[in-house]
Amino acid sequence: MIKLTEIAWLGGLLEGEGCFRLNEGKYPCISLGMTNEDTVIKAATLMKSKIYRCGNMWRTKKNGISSISWMMTLYPYLGRARKDSIIRIVKFWRNNSFGRASFGMRSMATCHVDRVLVGHGLCSACYMKQRYIRQRKGKLPRKIGIRSMATCHPDKIVVGFGLCSYCYHHKRYVEKKRLLRKVG
Repeated sequence: MIKLTEIAWLGGLLEGEGCFRLNEGKYPCISLGMTNEDTVIKAATLMKSKIYRCGNMWRTKKNGISSISWMMTLYPYLGRARKDSIIRIVKFWRNNSFGRASFGMRSMATCHVDRVLVGHGLCSACYMKQRYIRQRKGKLPRKIGIRSMATCHPDKIVVGFGLCSYCYHHKRYVEKKRLLRKVG
């Protein structure tokens, strides 16, 4: 069991050298990069994550739902800026569950909130029912190469947040411009 002092130490380390972010714009991630190997090893041991070496840099990162649990654990030991980024990440994660849970934590289905997610946001019974219906109609979805279409332009492929490439990058540009106005 991890001691409270070790959690506080990790919070202080990640406050100074760590990064709390959404990997690829949608997956929660905590990362740490330093030249001190022993410090990174200790942090990786506490978080139970892998260690990577890149030149003279040592890195470790924690992804997915376990990173969310670490963010919530470390929250009281962090400064205002880190707390704001954690709040933003957790809100995004709660609103956009992608069904990829790990380490014994399961996502719940949208059809029956008391049941575990199997696929496409459905529980096992509803998923099998939908699969049976599609098989009967001869419209079983392909497993490889499925691409969803954008909500903004139905003839284009989704890049992120249900948007096509142009709209996705334009939205990011507008957000960056708004933030720069806010700061400057």
